[in-house]
Amino acid sequence: PFGHSGKHHTEHGNMLHSTFIVENNNSVEFKAQTKKKVKDSTTAIEKEVIEDTVRVYTTGDTAEAEICDFFCEKMGRGHFHLIKCNHPGESCDIVHTTQNNESFYLRRHANPEECGGRIDLDKVTHEYYWEKCLKFEDPCQPLLQKQFERCSHYCPHPDHEKTKDECDEVKKSYCAERLWHDPVTEQKSNATNTTVMDGHKFFFLAYFLHKKTYFCSQISIKGFLPLMSAEVWPLLMLEPKEKKQRITSLFLMHVVLTTDWVRRMMPVEYLKQNNFLLKLCGKKMYKYIIPKIVYSFIQQRWQTGHRDTGTFIFYESTAKIIKENIAFNQDLVSTILYPAHVPWGGTSFVNAIRCVYDVVKRNASKHIVLIFLTDGEDGDNGASELLAEIKAFCSNGFHFFPCILSTWKSSTLDKMASSVDATVKENLDANSLETHFVGIAKRLTNISFTQD
Repeated sequence: PFGHSGKHHTEHGNMLHSTFIVENNNSVEFKAQTKKKVKDSTTAIEKEVIEDTVRVYTTGDTAEAEICDFFCEKMGRGHFHLIKCNHPGESCDIVHTTQNNESFYLRRHANPEECGGRIDLDKVTHEYYWEKCLKFEDPCQPLLQKQFERCSHYCPHPDHEKTKDECDEVKKSYCAERLWHDPVTEQKSNATNTTVMDGHKFFFLAYFLHKKTYFCSQISIKGFLPLMSAEVWPLLMLEPKEKKQRITSLFLMHVVLTTDWVRRMMPVEYLKQNNFLLKLCGKKMYKYIIPKIVYSFIQQRWQTGHRDTGTFIFYESTAKIIKENIAFNQDLVSTILYPAHVPWGGTSFVNAIRCVYDVVKRNASKHIVLIFLTDGEDGDNGASELLAEIKAFCSNGFHFFPCILSTWKSSTLDKMASSVDATVKENLDANSLETHFVGIAKRLTNISFTQD
């Protein structure tokens, strides 16, 4: 520095040689308010007025009209800066580890879609850019600097649009992790007011805490509480037992169990009536599979005080909704699952998913949990695209748990899972399948919804 100690300070004009690079070559808008003095034509008196302006930029436009701190503030939470990549073919990653052993990225190689199609640029955090690249004092306020470090992914649920800040802007529910964090596959704390969805962690009750002095961590219930509407607030002051029963009843999810009606999964009574099938299944299949794992799933949910509703779909080459929107209890195993069947022969995933779509459209207000079980393979035939469409339709949440009762792999099931960011549970036998179903029930209870 010349004429002063410490770091350089920013001055208007140092954006003269900067140009914009916009993701996917889209356009961005910067809204600004400027003060200027105007003279009244009748009284000749000068007065100060505020003028709203909007500047629109796309890739290649000059940034000379912008001021450094204003530019960063408008880019907002989780923004990054682009610099030249000087080590092609090698890792560009720079990771910082705090005293608390928290590791996070400061620098990574930029994808072409993030920088106008170029492949020779790295992306760096706001702090790294000012500290290490420019070696200038950060012109932004400390509170904003902390926001810039955080992930910009937010929950798109429309209920969040009901709350506005002091500038009448929508208050978004952002992911609680740092910028460029690894996908979250499990909850990182024991807090009861966080949930993990699509690889991001949310404080899902933060939306309400600024309105009420009642701390939601005191709600002595377990279960998925994605959002609370106005009708829920009076319930917060109830006695714990009544509060638990009434709040839980408002947030029951809809579990859609869709299973391949194959010989491995038939109840033993059905096999005994068809001796040739029994021989194919072998002695280890004398015990039924589907009724047993469903019973264990429901039992686990009941043990934690959850009374779900759901639907059963069986499929082979055709698919059939066995029972829709029924209360899950232990009795349904003997009354519904034992007698149910579909014509045997062939496998059609897409026909099963079409049935699922019909169910979802009739239960659109609920949180959908789809458990999809097979022991074989099928061509895609549009199943992946339809499943992705189902997820987009489920505004209150959708989670997919695909599993295969076989040592084989299913490329189609893998593709279906990938279309909705899920993972197939493979290489399951009868015992491990039951364990897996109990594990799913526990995840629903713990608000985790992650695949393993």
